[in-house]
Amino acid sequence: MSEHPENDLRHRLIALLDEGVEPVSASEARGRSELHLPAGPCPRWRSGHPVGPWRLGAIGALALAGVVLVGIVVLVAVQHEPGSNTPPAPLSGSGLLATSTGPCTGRAAGCGSPESSAAALAHGNWATFPRGPLSARSGQVEVWTGNELIVWGGYGSGLVPLGDGAAYDPRTRTWTMLPASPLRPTEDAAATWTGTEMVVLGGEAGCLADSSSSCNGAEPTDAVAAYVPATNTWHRLPPLPMGQLVDPSALWTGRQLVVVGGSVSPNGVLSDKTAAFDPATSSWARLPLLPRLTSSGPKWRLIDAVPAWTGTSLDVLVTWQRSGLCGKGCGYVRARSATWSLPVGGSAWHALPKPTVALGGAVTAWTGRDVIVAGGTYCPWSCPPPIRFAALYSPRTRGWSRALGSGPVSASPGVWTGKAFVSVRTSRTHPFEGATLGAWDAATRAWTRLAGTAAVLDNGAGRPAVWTGTELLVWGATGMALVVPPPT
Repeated sequence: MSEHPENDLRHRLIALLDEGVEPVSASEARGRSELHLPAGPCPRWRSGHPVGPWRLGAIGALALAGVVLVGIVVLVAVQHEPGSNTPPAPLSGSGLLATSTGPCTGRAAGCGSPESSAAALAHGNWATFPRGPLSARSGQVEVWTGNELIVWGGYGSGLVPLGDGAAYDPRTRTWTMLPASPLRPTEDAAATWTGTEMVVLGGEAGCLADSSSSCNGAEPTDAVAAYVPATNTWHRLPPLPMGQLVDPSALWTGRQLVVVGGSVSPNGVLSDKTAAFDPATSSWARLPLLPRLTSSGPKWRLIDAVPAWTGTSLDVLVTWQRSGLCGKGCGYVRARSATWSLPVGGSAWHALPKPTVALGGAVTAWTGRDVIVAGGTYCPWSCPPPIRFAALYSPRTRGWSRALGSGPVSASPGVWTGKAFVSVRTSRTHPFEGATLGAWDAATRAWTRLAGTAAVLDNGAGRPAVWTGTELLVWGATGMALVVPPPT
């Protein structure tokens, strides 16, 4: 990567505007927000990091104005696109397997504890915890095992991928370094906790310290490996069957690890391939390709795919984007969103009702009855995003509801406690003013204001958070924990 990423992005933007604006994925947009570009009159984008003004004259103004139109939501006819020529990993699975209790299955703790309700969270207080032996970074993976917070990978100064990790035990407030991983140093990977091991997959892998001159620097990877805390060991797993992916979406169903999306090209176009990994058989099952838009004019590109698991179906919220050529709407960007469902044992996706919120860059959570969708819509070119909302989708009624209210809700920290959804709520008039931390309770369907700190309210979606069952842990430059006392 270049030593001057801000100049590279500026030059790329100018070139794209000269040739017609390419779609930008949610993961690429998030990455740009974390580059710490020089401050200027442009408002801060989602993660709260300052971004610099790209003054490109009339063309740039048209581009920024056009991006604000992102979020046009319609359902359209679809078709499947042929897969790539990448040789897949051995496949012997039988598709999606049903689970009885949704994504809480297989978790040792942290799903529905007495401290998990919004009322209990309101009594919590923030405290610091040791940052540990790891250097400052972004793009890392984090999981909660039921006993420890595990942090691995990411990138540090100079945007160089990292390959170290450590585990934090809240009971003893101590960190333990992880053993060396079989993976190359990797940023923007995905990870899930299966109940016994942390599975890390995909991302952009860098060179090992002792690599030969043949290493070409950071590049997408299809590598998969698992860390087992009980034995303090790593082991390799079969590679991703869809090939190399950066920033794929992954979730644990209670029996399988499901992978959706992930960037497959430099301009952020996403893969339409999906697959499920069964740890019991150490094998991948190929799932149907995601449906794709068919439209006249410029080609629509799949740029975001957000999965949710209901226990009996995989629901994926997808967003497509396109832009016009210069001279014919140069810089004008449109987006279309839809939701699709793949039932257990099914061989085809089924269209769900029209979404009521923009889906790009959203987070999801399964309450046991409904799917929460929050924080959708992002801004590719560092301009202020449209106001973001949250909504519920009910598989029982096949309908959408604004049960989370009509106020703006970001995707940060976007944590589901088992009883409440914790997120940052912002001003109706400006997405970066009046930020408060809130918890939406699934039982009362009401928001409760929580104590907030600048480290949490201003960190955006770039810094993960985990719920332990009694604490909300946010690891970064300073470790912050919202400690919730047991209900009396």
